[in-house]
Amino acid sequence: MGYYTSEKELDTFIEYAKRAKIGVVETGILNGETSMELCKHTSCPVYGIDPIVYDSMDPTLICNVDTIRNGAAAFKHFRFIQDYSYTVAKTWDRKIDMLFIDGDHRYEAVKKDYTDWAGFVTSQGVIAFHDSACFRGGPPFWEGPSRFADELINRQEGQSLKYMETVDSLTIFKKEI
Repeated sequence: MGYYTSEKELDTFIEYAKRAKIGVVETGILNGETSMELCKHTSCPVYGIDPIVYDSMDPTLICNVDTIRNGAAAFKHFRFIQDYSYTVAKTWDRKIDMLFIDGDHRYEAVKKDYTDWAGFVTSQGVIAFHDSACFRGGPPFWEGPSRFADELINRQEGQSLKYMETVDSLTIFKKEI
């Protein structure tokens, strides 16, 4: 499933997505495969945000708008937003109960996605980072999301996030306030 999504990651992510009732935001959707899987398992709005530029880690990889639109046609609750996540966040006005960060994999960009979007996640909502476990036994790639997820895990005391689990390269937190 997906360009870099393992079956275990997808199964885990779907279990969390089934609990989403308000909305899901995915930053960085490539061809929309993960977004479409989410749409199959939740009836709340799923927003896929991607500027359609070359991948930050693989300059030969770029998503295809037609592929996204064709996949999305089956789901009335999917909204594709072709823009940078930081631009969309500036005017976003809805709460969500699931945030999946899988956009630009450079450390500062991952941190910015978190900073820009975490405030929209409801109490008990989920924040998940893909490609974020290279220092915790996951694939030896993607230092940016891995470093940021590790920072969140290590600073949990007194924070509003609770580390839930890591499955392959997927790291999941629950927002506690």
